Amino acid sequence: MTSRNEVELPSLTELNEQHETPISFKVPPDGGRVAWLVALAIFGINLGQGGYLVAWGTFQVFYEDSLLKGSSASVIAWIGSIQYALDYTPVSLEATTLT
Repeated sequence: MTSRNEVELPSLTELNEQHETPISFKVPPDGGRVAWLVALAIFGINLGQGGYLVAWGTFQVFYEDSLLKGSSASVIAWIGSIQYALDYTPVSLEATTLT
């Protein structure tokens, strides 16, 4: 019996009976060396990417002093703004598809 806020979902067996082709779900790996290597690789990617974004102020000063001397600080700041936007765009797109 369910309360007012809960919805009773059909079981996988019931769903398979309703459809001609059975529904199957891939089971994620439950550990092992490969799973830990993937987790370590993702951690390294996030660590590197996050560090690069946090260090943007250092890059902006470098650009102002050497590479983009003729540009104003507000124009150079657009590089970091676009970088942040592109970094977090997949998060916002994923959030909209999950809801």
